[in-house]
Amino acid sequence: MTHSDKSATEKLFDLRKKRIQRKQSEKHIIDQLYDAIYKFEGLGFVDPNFLCNVTPFKTIEDHVWHFEKGRLLILNPLVTSLFEQLSLTNDDIILSDNLIRETKRLKVVEAKEKIHYIFRRLHNCMIKYVCAPLDLNSLKKRALKSIGFSLRHFHHIQDKELIILPTKGAEIDKCECVNCLLRSFDFIHFIKKLKDAEQRQTMDSLELAYGNYLISTDNYRKAYFQYKNTDINTKGKEDKKIQYFISKINQIYLYNLISTDSDDPQEKEILSDIKSIDLDRSIHNELDIYVDGDVRNYLIEVKENKIFIKIKEFVTAELDKLEKSQGTNGNIHEIDTKYRFLYSHFHNNRIVYDAFSEFTQLVTKIFKSFVLCYTSSEKILPNFPEFYLAEAIIYVSSQELQNILRNIDLTVDSSAQGELVSKAEKLLNSFAREGFMGFDMTEPLLVAQLSNYRFQDNFTSIFSNMFTVLSKIDLHTDHVAILARPILSFVKTENILSWTDLKELGLFIEKHGAIFKPFQVLELFNHAINNSSYGEHKYHSLIRSLCKAYRKFYPDRVLEDKSLVHRAIANSMDSNGKADPKHLIFLYHIVDDDGKVRLLRELNAYLTNNFNDFLLIEMLALDIVTLDETYLPIYLRSVNQSKGQGFGGIANGKADFKNVIMINLIYQLYAYNICLNEEQLSILENLCPFEAWAVNPMGFDYNSFEVDWLIAVDQDFILEKLAGKNEIRISLEKQLQIEFEPTLAKIYFKYFLG
Repeated sequence: MTHSDKSATEKLFDLRKKRIQRKQSEKHIIDQLYDAIYKFEGLGFVDPNFLCNVTPFKTIEDHVWHFEKGRLLILNPLVTSLFEQLSLTNDDIILSDNLIRETKRLKVVEAKEKIHYIFRRLHNCMIKYVCAPLDLNSLKKRALKSIGFSLRHFHHIQDKELIILPTKGAEIDKCECVNCLLRSFDFIHFIKKLKDAEQRQTMDSLELAYGNYLISTDNYRKAYFQYKNTDINTKGKEDKKIQYFISKINQIYLYNLISTDSDDPQEKEILSDIKSIDLDRSIHNELDIYVDGDVRNYLIEVKENKIFIKIKEFVTAELDKLEKSQGTNGNIHEIDTKYRFLYSHFHNNRIVYDAFSEFTQLVTKIFKSFVLCYTSSEKILPNFPEFYLAEAIIYVSSQELQNILRNIDLTVDSSAQGELVSKAEKLLNSFAREGFMGFDMTEPLLVAQLSNYRFQDNFTSIFSNMFTVLSKIDLHTDHVAILARPILSFVKTENILSWTDLKELGLFIEKHGAIFKPFQVLELFNHAINNSSYGEHKYHSLIRSLCKAYRKFYPDRVLEDKSLVHRAIANSMDSNGKADPKHLIFLYHIVDDDGKVRLLRELNAYLTNNFNDFLLIEMLALDIVTLDETYLPIYLRSVNQSKGQGFGGIANGKADFKNVIMINLIYQLYAYNICLNEEQLSILENLCPFEAWAVNPMGFDYNSFEVDWLIAVDQDFILEKLAGKNEIRISLEKQLQIEFEPTLAKIYFKYFLG
């Protein structure tokens, strides 16, 4: 008599499992393979690392690691015999005459169709090749004799010892699944397809619910009700056991997405219902009766989110190596493989998860990894993969994406350029189109969907990220020209974008503004200016970008609308008639002389009443004004009043500025060759030693000079003017003899040697 802690249900489950295994071993290997895969029907993807441990993919008791680099090893002599009797062509699998006779004799129903199914499903699980040993016995003998050789692992076995067959998936010209529809950014087609499928009941219920989750319909409530309905309709049905589980786990995941802490009674009812779900109870009680042991174990892994956790740990470790090595040490190909596993796991299984920050943060890490490899000295990636640009557009936060791609230009191949531009066109056309008589009209379906604030957040983020990415690519004109009209229609009709979103569009226009005709640029100007008002900053960055693009692409033309400057200034005025024209300075070079005079008059008035040193610096850079006797004294007095504690010293080889007001003044003095006289110097009071030296290097007492200050002014246009100062050279030489400092050494050899 032995004591067992197992419940009656678990004992029954074990007995049932053994009986099923005995029955399976009596079947033909085609049926064994078919049954082993078909029992997971309802899951679009099964982890091949799990699948390789399912009978008959293995015949030993030990856990095996038989999936490697897209290849699945099957240590089963029956599988070897089967593979030897198969021939694969481009679009067919041919059975040998002997195998055909064998399957007929043993009454294997639809043998060829089952083999096609097996190969197709394996391919969907990211298994590109299946391998079986030509002589399993010789491998077993080697394993007994050799140290370090184990049949539990794949990599010891050479290709010449295997029969290798490609799985090959079905060629799909255009996938219409909800996940692919989302990634096309054709939201109108997506929404119409969901509505039509719901009305006609032409889409699988889990697919329909997942589609509504992806576009946050009714802020995820619609997806919840559809999952709840699937839950009710599949409970207790043996052939719907996996669908039942997916509907349950997705309801649980939706809890935090639906919850807004509001007093809405429907929300409270939904959340209460979700809280009552006990997934462990469902797995161990409700599903045990119907579910095969392998399926049960896999569903437990899904519940525990094991695939995500493992991949997250791997990516985090690899990113750390890539960051420390500047992109040269890290397995980017394995990162790619593992993310595609994760992609298939969540999306092909229709599991709600990609809306969570944990997922988006992982995508951000993966994107950073690709950027590090792309920018590494070893040029690991000659072209940036379009797939990961699309993933970044969907998942990476706009601010994070801008930071990652700062000072980086992207190269993508021609087909990828076409794909990205096509997605941008669909995104824009989903919102608005040019209608009858040239009037732009919004798309009612999308406008209605945007009333869901979750979807609106995602949509505007995709818009911003799309133009962040496109502004980093040298696109062929024939690719990008199709975006001109859709951009115009979108900007003229939208009411959902923030100034930061329009800033990214503006950067795209600065780079690719040649796609717009002058009258189209003028239309954009008119819309931005007519919809601007005092204190409203939404269009400021776009106006600047339009000015830069017009000057760049139409350098010999001025804007034909003579009222533009007057309207722009009028719309920048407060209720007292005082203008704030800071954002209009770039108009100066693209308007006629009358416009220049009017604009300069308002800028001067603004500087007189509200001096702004940053505005003056921009005006100097644009050659609108010079630092003459009018502006210089005003500038000096403003700096003296607002400079505070500027220079904080040198730390870790870098200058520390608590306030940039004073260093900006120093830059302007050197950039415009201005040497302050005694009267002007007297305006600047209580300068620290560094500042006193920088504004007056010729009159400074070099007994107080500190060589490290040169790091704070490490700019060619400054150091070229200081190069003749003998006291600086002597101090540099003395300091470098005492201690080597890379930046100071560079400065010495470039400007003071000889």
